[in-house]
Amino acid sequence: MQLTQRMIREMQHDRKILSQAKDIWGWESPAGKMRARARQSFILRALEPKPGMSILEVGCGLGVHTRVFSIPGVKVDAVDISKEFIGEASSNFRRANTRFHTAAAESLPFSDGKFDAVVGISTLHHLDMDAALREFHRVLKPAGKLIFTEPNLLNPMVFLERNVGFIKRRHFVSDDETAFVRWSLERQLRTHGFKNIRTVPFDLLHPQLPSWMLSPAVAVADFSSRIPLIREFLGSIKIYAVKG
Repeated sequence: MQLTQRMIREMQHDRKILSQAKDIWGWESPAGKMRARARQSFILRALEPKPGMSILEVGCGLGVHTRVFSIPGVKVDAVDISKEFIGEASSNFRRANTRFHTAAAESLPFSDGKFDAVVGISTLHHLDMDAALREFHRVLKPAGKLIFTEPNLLNPMVFLERNVGFIKRRHFVSDDETAFVRWSLERQLRTHGFKNIRTVPFDLLHPQLPSWMLSPAVAVADFSSRIPLIREFLGSIKIYAVKG
């Protein structure tokens, strides 16, 4: 794997946050668990897993979501550029149908047309998208699925996290992290040979949201999702596409 400067910076960032990663990502807080379930459920519904399927999870981190994707009868290869994260994930979760690899999404160590689906949660915004999409298209089987959830740049909090220095540092956002505007993302997916593209804004929960605010926040997000203009400012985007 030939490392780019971007990859090196991401690896350095991962080493910096390793001891705090669970708290920084927030998947284990009450709001974080709810956020994780929403994202995992979307991917599983879109995936329609069947025995014999082969799935690539990109940016698996500590393997929090890998456990959900590792369905009996489904083969899972999970990759992350951080060997430290892969070490933690592989030591904490062992299942015969799941393998962990240290690898960059932009340079995958897999043969052409290997996977039925490429999936990930909060991953694409760390990547060189053009290079990564070329690789995803290459390793997918014909009509293979691309399924992700990612931060929405139109959301005010996400925008501030990506663009205001002290907020960026407070939330441990790396130098190269970005977020997505769904229309430009759709164009990029089409450019790289994907079709049947669907992008849908969803969710307003922040991992640090107190438990007593969860029900009101979910109600607000549900109401907002029904109003087209307001919906565009929700916190995340569901992404689905098929290899053309």
